[in-house]
Amino acid sequence: MSGAPGAAPSLDGRGTSPLRWLALGLAAAAIFSSYYESDAIGPIADMLYRQRGLTQFQIGDLTAVISLPNILLALVNGVLIDRFGAARVTLWAALIGFGGAVLTAIGEPYDLMWLGRFIFGVSEGAIFISLIAGLAQWFSGRQISLAAALFLSFARIGSYSLDKSPRWAHALYEGGWQPPLWLGAAITGLGLVASLQNLDPWVSGPMIGNTGDALSWQSFDSGGMTLGPWPSSGATTVQDGQTLAWTGGAVDASKGDVLLWN
Repeated sequence: MSGAPGAAPSLDGRGTSPLRWLALGLAAAAIFSSYYESDAIGPIADMLYRQRGLTQFQIGDLTAVISLPNILLALVNGVLIDRFGAARVTLWAALIGFGGAVLTAIGEPYDLMWLGRFIFGVSEGAIFISLIAGLAQWFSGRQISLAAALFLSFARIGSYSLDKSPRWAHALYEGGWQPPLWLGAAITGLGLVASLQNLDPWVSGPMIGNTGDALSWQSFDSGGMTLGPWPSSGATTVQDGQTLAWTGGAVDASKGDVLLWN
């Protein structure tokens, strides 16, 4: 750990925990579902034209609109992740995305379908950034490159699976434009389940301090900690072997370290 007050310490040994691969798997499932749903209009475009009489402009707008929110929200998403943490933003984004996918699958009238795609677009950018930020908390050094590569591979597998869905989900496509969209909503729901499981697993255990250690409460409001009689801001000096009650994970501090909670 770094003793510099402004440094971001390695809090809980995630970088060496076997659970980091589970975290990667859950992130991969979440991004798979997002990429699957993001292109959901493509395979049914012809059916929307023939069965619903939508114009080429309307069909194209259903694909383009998911990019619209992220023109303005990309920076906001980064601020939210810094403030509330990657796990929370991932869950929020997955909930929003699932809602958007359901509205898209309902699909009528056209304006409701367009709104569903727009809402899904709000989720799409946020969940990608938050999942990457979450992986950065689990992997370090050369392993972060491998983790990011596997993550992006599963994203592309999501897109590929959608492109091939008229073959492997042929029966649904024979039912018209709507069943494939419900399939996309179901897959987005599975991504939501993965996001629920991807919440920070370091939710219990004591923090043991040594004489002279300083605990900084700078971010406790967003960390979900349960404070005892300690102050809610600033820093407090802990005694040798003192255990502080919280809901965050185990940290063995070194003398003089400043611990930052995000």
